[in-house]
Amino acid sequence: MENQENAIEIRNVSKAFKIFKDKPLTLKEKILKLRSDSYTMFYALKDVSASIRRGESIGLIGHNGCGKSTLLSIIAGILYPTSGNISVNGRLSCLIELGAGFHPDFTGRENIYTNASIFGLSKKETEKNMESIIEFSELGGFIDNPVRTYSSGMYLKLAFSVAIHINPEILLIDEILAVGDSNFRKKCFNKMQEFRRKGVTIVLVSHSLGSVVEFCDRCLWLHDGVIRMDGNPQEVTQGYLAFMREHENKGRENEESYTHEGSVKSIVVTGEDGAELKNREIPPGSGINVTTEIEKNEGDGEITLVVSIMSASDDQIASVKSEPISLKKGERAKMGLAIRSIPLNTGDYSVKAILRSPNEKECCPAAEYPLKFKSPVLIPGTVVLESKWTRLAAGEGSAGE
Repeated sequence: MENQENAIEIRNVSKAFKIFKDKPLTLKEKILKLRSDSYTMFYALKDVSASIRRGESIGLIGHNGCGKSTLLSIIAGILYPTSGNISVNGRLSCLIELGAGFHPDFTGRENIYTNASIFGLSKKETEKNMESIIEFSELGGFIDNPVRTYSSGMYLKLAFSVAIHINPEILLIDEILAVGDSNFRKKCFNKMQEFRRKGVTIVLVSHSLGSVVEFCDRCLWLHDGVIRMDGNPQEVTQGYLAFMREHENKGRENEESYTHEGSVKSIVVTGEDGAELKNREIPPGSGINVTTEIEKNEGDGEITLVVSIMSASDDQIASVKSEPISLKKGERAKMGLAIRSIPLNTGDYSVKAILRSPNEKECCPAAEYPLKFKSPVLIPGTVVLESKWTRLAAGEGSAGE
């Protein structure tokens, strides 16, 4: 460990897997060369380097197959790097393969002893935590039944409960916080927050970008085995989403999914003062004016314009649909839309203009305009409600009066 302030140091790590074209399955096939044992090398990680400080919460994001889980498995010691090295400074617990080591014929209680020993707990330490593990798992009287009689939810609850009672200094989590019912998931998330407050170093692999932004101090975006971006979770997730939207639009263009009846030539968003809002922070409740220029490309007829407010994760927050717009082939129209108030909280958003044909199919790729809201007061939630508090006299406003 080069720096004792670091919990994890990743130095020039690469991981390659052999992809066999037609691997021999039996000794006879190998001897007679009935199948070829030729292979190609696939690099899941390519010269990755990063340092994670003690008490830091790191999110790992990226598309499926980008190397997130491979990197987490190497940190956990489940896999070994092809080249490079990883140093881990502290007691480590991983929530990657929940229930690894569970025996279906053992009871839940017996499997607690087995699973805890895999994590490095002694029998004495396990017995000390036994009641707490059972209580957290919510299994109650089922704890002395064979695990093979458990539902998948009960199985995962027990495995999660054992893993979080290791009292780790470093915790690795791989997309497993969706365990059990909604109440149990909330309890799991609260436990993660408790670990964070205690200064536990947490590495979280997740496709839930909202959870990464809310929970993590820092974010790494992995793409095709390399770190494409490292920094503030909000900025990194924004970059990732922009890349994925661009990739999706290219894919849709290749699929010829648009009717090409019309096109959006431009979109401009201005504030109440008439100035453009690009690169400006505006307060919640601000009004905006959206000016969109469209053109009819094929034939005379009607098209419809839809203007939507989108979140950073490309979820539609609200939309406004125009009346049918009648245009001749080659004719252009400039459409103005005034939105009196948008009560969005601090964050990055966008205004998206979508042109639709009479059968509701999209005519062309959507045009987007970035918006950035900034609230003067830090408050949770997506929407800032317009409200006013008043202090009432005792008994005033009571029900039934």
